[in-house]
Amino acid sequence: MRLLVAAAVVALVCATPGLARADAKADLEKAHNAYVAHKYDDAELRLRSLLDSATSELKDPDSIADARMYLGAVLLAEGKTDEAASTLEDLLIERPDYQPDPLRVSLDAVDAFTDAKVRLRDKLNAMQTEKVRRAQEEKAKLEIERQKQVLRLAMLEKLATTEVVVERHSRWL
Repeated sequence: MRLLVAAAVVALVCATPGLARADAKADLEKAHNAYVAHKYDDAELRLRSLLDSATSELKDPDSIADARMYLGAVLLAEGKTDEAASTLEDLLIERPDYQPDPLRVSLDAVDAFTDAKVRLRDKLNAMQTEKVRRAQEEKAKLEIERQKQVLRLAMLEKLATTEVVVERHSRWL
């Protein structure tokens, strides 16, 4: 009897579908769908949870940038222009090369993004200049290391081709 009950419990557990845990990309798409459906409170809540670094499973930089753009668009739609501008500026500082998809967000959001880009133009140019300078310094360091290796290899080859023969002569002979 116990075996029959245990088998029934196992069958029941196996037959019930488990909770399907949505991945972060699906959550992002659901947040975008809420934005498109003008359910801004729901979209904002979903996007903020996706962007929360402590609990979010969203790790892809492109998806994070899209989530920030959607959040900026939602905040604009809710009339929170200052918070939206701050969100879009954060997006630009993190990803200066980001381009919003005008088919996924409103024209007002694209315009606000462009305005934020204009406001941060000097800062973004300085960041780009610093990035180029660091890349050049790294390239110079690698070139110096490569030259050191070439010199070391040449010295080793020279030592390997040189033969020193020492003959000992005895005075008694």
